[in-house]
Amino acid sequence: MKTKTKVGLILSLSLVVVGAGLAAVSLSSTGWSMENLFSDNRQLRVVGVDEPYSSVVVVTAVDGVKLDYSADNKESTVEVYYSDEYDYDIHVSEGTLYVTVKDDNRNISIDRAIRNGFSAHEVVLHLTGGEYSIVNLKTGLGNIDMEGDPFISKLYVETGIGDVDISKEAKIKDLDIKTGIGSVNVPASDNNMYIKTGIGNVHTPDLSGKKQGTVKIETGVGSTSTR
Repeated sequence: MKTKTKVGLILSLSLVVVGAGLAAVSLSSTGWSMENLFSDNRQLRVVGVDEPYSSVVVVTAVDGVKLDYSADNKESTVEVYYSDEYDYDIHVSEGTLYVTVKDDNRNISIDRAIRNGFSAHEVVLHLTGGEYSIVNLKTGLGNIDMEGDPFISKLYVETGIGDVDISKEAKIKDLDIKTGIGSVNVPASDNNMYIKTGIGNVHTPDLSGKKQGTVKIETGVGSTSTR
């Protein structure tokens, strides 16, 4: 092996070792350890919602979101997983139900982000009302699913990494969905439809011959098809 090649390999290895050391020091300073990767101290909390609301806003960092609407639901409830380091604020204000990760938990520790890949924890909303003016769902890492046939005037969905699957029975007037990496399955909207994915396939109903507003579908890497 040539001297220059040896020197290059040694320098590269040294940089890797130094980088790993700095990463370990940085993670240790935040309280992270390998032990945390395989432990999960989160607990389930179920919150009943008694106040009336006509809009829903959900913001998570690394949890999936599931909305379950059914006329059989006796009451509105919210299910979240929480711990001392990660919790949610759940309340109704001016007709809007908010389920949002607390501000000081936005910069999550790496062990929770990695661990999320091995778990199926979700924020689950069991809804009773059938009509909503605005539903806004946002997560950094996790799938977003909607079941049932609610009527929604405006649906906004945003996920960094995760699939979006909206029930084909849902009745939506305006739909706006953005995902960095993930596939999208949606019903037809009555008016405008905006869908954008960085990497992922988009599946919509056959819109030919349907009276529709603006339809704009963009995907960086992926295909579009009808379902």
